[in-house]
Amino acid sequence: MKRFNWPMAPAVLATAAFALAFSGCHGKSADDYISAGDTAVQAQKLEEAEGDYKQAVDIAPNDARPHASLGNLYVLEHKGAPAQTEFMRVLELDPKNAPSHAALGNLYNDQAQYPMAEAQFRAALAIDPTRSNYHSDLGVILAKEGKPADAQTEFKTAIGFDPKNAQAHYQLANMLSTIPGQQAQAQAEYDQAKQLDPKLARDGG
Repeated sequence: MKRFNWPMAPAVLATAAFALAFSGCHGKSADDYISAGDTAVQAQKLEEAEGDYKQAVDIAPNDARPHASLGNLYVLEHKGAPAQTEFMRVLELDPKNAPSHAALGNLYNDQAQYPMAEAQFRAALAIDPTRSNYHSDLGVILAKEGKPADAQTEFKTAIGFDPKNAQAHYQLANMLSTIPGQQAQAQAEYDQAKQLDPKLARDGG
């Protein structure tokens, strides 16, 4: 009868245990790299953050989160083209990602591509209809497209969802100030915006 070489078993097990321990200590997940990237952004180490987010993409290429993080980083760095690429990738992976629709809307707005910006904000609102700043941002786009009535509706909706949305009060005031007979209401909106955010004081007001 063949006997097992038991004295070698502890050595084999020890080697396997060491390998597992080494892997557990030194292997990083996509979550680890995303977290490290976020920390680097807070420390203004943007190049380091980019490297961390790209490592997360390499580990989990079908995870939308590191692409969103890269998009936000590129926006912070005023790199519109790569930011747009990342947010489009997010939406390929997660079509109901409202913040990425809104981010794309802002990028299209910066490029004066207003119909495309409008489409992205409407997509964001279809997913998250109570988000006040999406309504106010859409209102800005509609105003630029020469749709003042629709813009007013969006600003008022934004205020309805968040009465402390200073930008919505200010933008609504700007629109009302151009309409005959609405000066008093416009001033009231300017006053409200100023109270919420003193930086929004009306020029000369």
